[in-house]
Amino acid sequence: MYLLSGLLFSLVLVRLDGVKPAQWLIIFLLVFGGSAGLLFLIRGKSGALIFGMECLLILWLEWRVWRKSMGIPSYRYFVSALILLAASFVFWVLDYNRLLFIPENHFIQGHGIWHILNSFCFYFSICSSDNS
Repeated sequence: MYLLSGLLFSLVLVRLDGVKPAQWLIIFLLVFGGSAGLLFLIRGKSGALIFGMECLLILWLEWRVWRKSMGIPSYRYFVSALILLAASFVFWVLDYNRLLFIPENHFIQGHGIWHILNSFCFYFSICSSDNS
């Protein structure tokens, strides 16, 4: 998930004109490495909190891009990624609280569905950055 937040964060900084397109990889690696390092230092179940805070920061930065451009960029792909993220989060919550999935069933798990749906967020995020 930190790969996704690192990608989204670095691409939104490019759209804000705060980072040159050639430097986005450095930002991506810093966010990914920093998030993973913070998770390692804090330990426990703080991974979702770190990812959630990163998502809120990314949404705020996207709002700034939208305000700066007066709503000109198309957010079709970005909204698709957000819908997939929300849907995958529902599966994660259902699995985490053991409401829908059986823990002994290793074939279908909500956490696995969470990862599969989120993998498509990468595709829509790249499309979103190319479209703006």
